[in-house]
Amino acid sequence: FPDLTVIMSEEGTPRKLLRDLHVHAVTEESGELHFPFVVGRTISTLFHFDNMDPSLYLTAHKAIRLAPSKSKALMYTEFVPSIEVELRNPLADLNELVASLIKAHPILRARYSRQRKLVIPGGAVEVQEYCSWNGNLNDIRHAIMRMYDCPLFHLVGHRLGEEDTCGPAVRVTVVWNHIISDAYSGKVIARDIAAWAAGAVIQTANVHAYNALSEHPLARPVEDEHGFKPFVLPARRPWGIRAIRGKVVHTMCTMVAVSRREFDNDMDRLRFFLDEYCASTGQQQGTFGLVTNSRARANVDASSLVGALIYNSEYSYDSATREIKSLGTARDGKSGLALNLHDTFAGMFVEDVLPKLGVKNAEEVAQGSTRHSIVRCLTGACGANFAAGEGFLIECLPVVGATIFRGMYPDTLLNAKSIVWDLHQRLCN
Repeated sequence: FPDLTVIMSEEGTPRKLLRDLHVHAVTEESGELHFPFVVGRTISTLFHFDNMDPSLYLTAHKAIRLAPSKSKALMYTEFVPSIEVELRNPLADLNELVASLIKAHPILRARYSRQRKLVIPGGAVEVQEYCSWNGNLNDIRHAIMRMYDCPLFHLVGHRLGEEDTCGPAVRVTVVWNHIISDAYSGKVIARDIAAWAAGAVIQTANVHAYNALSEHPLARPVEDEHGFKPFVLPARRPWGIRAIRGKVVHTMCTMVAVSRREFDNDMDRLRFFLDEYCASTGQQQGTFGLVTNSRARANVDASSLVGALIYNSEYSYDSATREIKSLGTARDGKSGLALNLHDTFAGMFVEDVLPKLGVKNAEEVAQGSTRHSIVRCLTGACGANFAAGEGFLIECLPVVGATIFRGMYPDTLLNAKSIVWDLHQRLCN
C-alpha cells in the first residue's frame, strides 16, 4: 500500500500522473467495447443520493430554485462543479469540440438511471444537448443536478463580449455532475480542450480501465478491521429539539477558514489541520479518511480517464508523535472525519476563490471573521435531504499565499458548533 508521502508528493499529483503514468502502467488488453457500458463505482458518497428515492429526489429538485441563495450556492458548488478554460486559440465551432471530447471521453454522455447505475449509452449523440453559447450557468447547473436520465455534462462558450452574438469563443466553462467528475478530471478536460483548440488530436481514454478501478480492494469498504477509534464530532441527542426538528428541516453547517501559514508540502498542511482538530476536539489519536486518486492505484493506464474515480482511504493519526499511518483499508464515504486535498485553485488568490465556493462576505471571511465564516444552510425538508452526510468533510485548498480549509457537517446529527468555532480560530491564527 503506497505511503502517504508518495500520495502527497509530486509523484501522486495529477500533474505527474498526466505526464508519466502512461509510461509506467501495465496496459489492460482492451478488446471490443460494448454499449450500453455500466461504469462501476469506486466510492459511494452523498453525491449519488442513495438516501433518496429517485421520485422524491426529482420532486425536491424542482424546489431547489425556491431555496435561499446560500443553500443553492452550496448545492451547486458541491454537486455541480465547473472549470473555466481560457483559450489561447479562439474557436468558432463548439459542436466539433464537444463531439471530440465525447468521443475521447464517452462518460461525458453517460446517464444516471433510476436503478442508480451510471450508464454510457450506445447510439448517436445529439451534440447540441451538451453545449451552448453564453448560457446562464445557474440554469445549466440546475438542469444537470436533475441527475436522473439527463445530460450530466455541458460546455458553455464565451465570446469576447458577453453580449456578442457572433465571433469565436475565447473562453469556455465546463459544467458537470460530480458523479462523473473529480478534481483530476478537470485537469484532463482542460488539457484536452487546449490541445484541440491548438489543432491537436485528443487522446482516447481507456474505458476498460473503469472496471479495474471499481474492482480494486479499496473500492470495497470494510469496517473496523483494525480496531482504531475514528475521529468524530459529538453526536446530538436524538430526543433534543434540534434533532427532532432535523427530521423535518435538514441543514448543514459550513466553515471556511483562511490560513496564511506557509507550508512546504501537503503533508505539513495535513498535519497542521489534524493538530488543530485534535486540540479543538480533545481527541489525541484516531482514524480519518483521505480522498485519494484511484488512477494511481490501477495496474492499467488510467491517466486520461475522466470520472469520479476516488477512494476514501483510511489513515490513523497520533497528535503526540504526529505520525500518520496507512491502514490499508477504505471506508467509502462514511468517515467521521474525511479530508480532501486538491490543487484545483492553485495559482489563484483567496479573494478570487471564495466567491467560486459560494462564500458570501468574502472580504470578512478572508480576514478571519468567525461570525461570517460559519453559517448554516438549508439542504432539504421532509426526508428530501441534499446533504445527507454523517461526518465532518474538510477540503484543503492551497492558493497563492494561503490555504483555504472548507468544512461541512450535518448539524441536525452532530452538536459541534463550539468545537468548529474554536477550530476556525485556530486555523486562521
